[in-house]
Amino acid sequence: MHSMVSFRLYTHSEVAGALNVLGIRAHAFDAESVTIGEVLAAHAAIAIFAVGADQAFAMLVTLSQESNTPVAVIAAKIIELGPEPREQHS
Repeated sequence: MHSMVSFRLYTHSEVAGALNVLGIRAHAFDAESVTIGEVLAAHAAIAIFAVGADQAFAMLVTLSQESNTPVAVIAAKIIELGPEPREQHS
């Protein structure tokens, strides 16, 4: 491991865990990687802690403020990444 970036998993008011991403080369994470990581961490927290729409929006506002990224940019990245694929049960 030569680089690492960590993202907080929070439910608006409290930190509930972390998403840690490791890189095999130095300086593996650029600004877009960090933005994607922040979005994935928000998705994970929403899914893990089963938050409602109002709380999910509040989490995105907090992410926006902490990362100095407009909510519209975060929302566009969420749309670009799309939903997590669901497992198919046969």
